[in-house]
Amino acid sequence: MAAFVLGAGTFFAVEHWPRAVAPAAKAKTRDSSLPPAVALPSNEAATATAIRFYTGRVKRDPEDTRSQNALAEHYLQRVRESGNEDDLSLALAAARASLTAIPAEQNIGG
Repeated sequence: MAAFVLGAGTFFAVEHWPRAVAPAAKAKTRDSSLPPAVALPSNEAATATAIRFYTGRVKRDPEDTRSQNALAEHYLQRVRESGNEDDLSLALAAARASLTAIPAEQNIGG
């Protein structure tokens, strides 16, 4: 079963996709006055630099939740850019570390 990390510690199993999404409404025709959607260019070098930066920050201060969250975000960005799902486990680890750094009484529902 494949799963995607949607946010800090939130998973969505692919096998549940058809049941979890509401039935699609009747397809609308595209407004011809709008330009077609275009994928944004990838900037893998900037993502790799950000991952190195935030990895260094969380090594120096493991309780830096903002850096842990940013690190998870950049791991997910690298998954989107490369299609390589190996970084999903790293994103999950960073998200869990962020949650672990905050006492439960300060993170109600988190």
